[in-house]
Amino acid sequence: MTTDKKLRIIFWAGLATVAFLVAAFESLDEAEGFLVMDSRWEFGIQTVAELVTIVAIPTALRLFKTKRMRARLVTCGTKGMLGLALLRLSLLQLLIIMNTLLYYGTLSTAFGYMAIILLLCLPFVYPSRARCEEETGEERP
Repeated sequence: MTTDKKLRIIFWAGLATVAFLVAAFESLDEAEGFLVMDSRWEFGIQTVAELVTIVAIPTALRLFKTKRMRARLVTCGTKGMLGLALLRLSLLQLLIIMNTLLYYGTLSTAFGYMAIILLLCLPFVYPSRARCEEETGEERP
C-alpha cells in the first residue's frame, strides 16, 4: 500500500471518528454536559485548549514549508514523509476529537468553534497523491 493511500485512510478514519462522536452525542436527550466542574476549572481548560489550538494550526499547516523539513522530505522520500504527515494529521485530528469531547462535556461553544476551525483546516493537509509527490519531489508512474 502506498504512502498516500495509508495517509488517506488515516485522514478519513479521523473524520469518521468525529462524525461518530457527534452523532452519538446528538442522539442523547440530555441537555447537560457530562463534565461537571467549577467555572474556574472550565476557564482554565478552555484557555489551555485555545492556546494549544492556536499553536497547532500554523504548526501543522507550515510543517512541510520549513527548509529543514523540505530537505528531509527530499532525502528520505515517501518513507520519511509518512511519519511527518502522520504527525501533521494527528496534531489536527486529535485536537478536533478533544474539542468535540470537551464541547459535549461542558456545552461551552468555544470548544465547538475550535473543533469547527480545525475541521476547516483539514482540506489544506489532505494527503492526495499530487501533494505527496510535490512535497517529496518524487513522481510515481
